[in-house]
Amino acid sequence: MRNLILGAGALALTGAAVSYICLKEIKRREQKDMNDKMIDKVESINEAVQKKADKVKGVSADAAKKASHALNDAHGRSEQMQERKEHIKKDLDTGFKKIKTDIHKTKKNISKELKSL
Repeated sequence: MRNLILGAGALALTGAAVSYICLKEIKRREQKDMNDKMIDKVESINEAVQKKADKVKGVSADAAKKASHALNDAHGRSEQMQERKEHIKKDLDTGFKKIKTDIHKTKKNISKELKSL
């Protein structure tokens, strides 16, 4: 009977040890699985963030390019306006000189006619 009790005790102790080892192994595997899942999730989030960042970079680069073109166009128009302004100024100066000359000639002609009367 004593051997039976000792055998049952040894069996119970062995069962507890095996259970402890099995539970420890199960816990280790679950923890590894959870770590793997977390790593996958973090990688997935990183990929999503990278895609968004690339999209934002693309949009900003496109906006910068469009803004640059708009500024260049505006600058080109500004130069055209400046050229037109200079051309108009020259035309006005030339016209003013012609008018001044014509007035001076008319004044002389009127003066000559008055003297001849």
